[in-house]
Amino acid sequence: MVKYSCERCGKEFSQKSHYDSHNRRKTPCENNADKIKALIDKAVEEKVEETLKELNNNLIINNQVISNKIIKNVSSIRVLDLFCGCGGMSKGLEDAGLNIVAGLDIWDKAIDSYTQNFDHLSVCEDISKLSPETFDTKYKIGKNSIDLIVGGPPCQGFSIAGK
Repeated sequence: MVKYSCERCGKEFSQKSHYDSHNRRKTPCENNADKIKALIDKAVEEKVEETLKELNNNLIINNQVISNKIIKNVSSIRVLDLFCGCGGMSKGLEDAGLNIVAGLDIWDKAIDSYTQNFDHLSVCEDISKLSPETFDTKYKIGKNSIDLIVGGPPCQGFSIAGK
């Protein structure tokens, strides 16, 4: 089937009579691509504005997580850092405003460094031999004193398999 295409707007016609009628119009044909692009641009702009409004409802301002449903002071989140090493993760969380309650590691050299880096409790114990009850009794930190438990993998050379 022969197709006819308008050179000005790109519209295609399967019948010559429709093509001729289109070309005889008094008003010039418009390039629909420009209209479509304008509509898409407007829709994208509206979606971006909507997303920005949503993000503005979920900001951290002065160490407070602010959302349309929750307001909680970040510094009230109490953290226990297991396998803390010299305290890299504790430092990051502390810089983010969280309250580190204690760091625990089995390696005495790491705990020595941790103790010099932080004022809070540092514990040198084997976690596999330290029950939550014993930890609570010995260090006076119970399950109601911790909101978040974090832990990282060991980074010492002897922790690599096969060495």
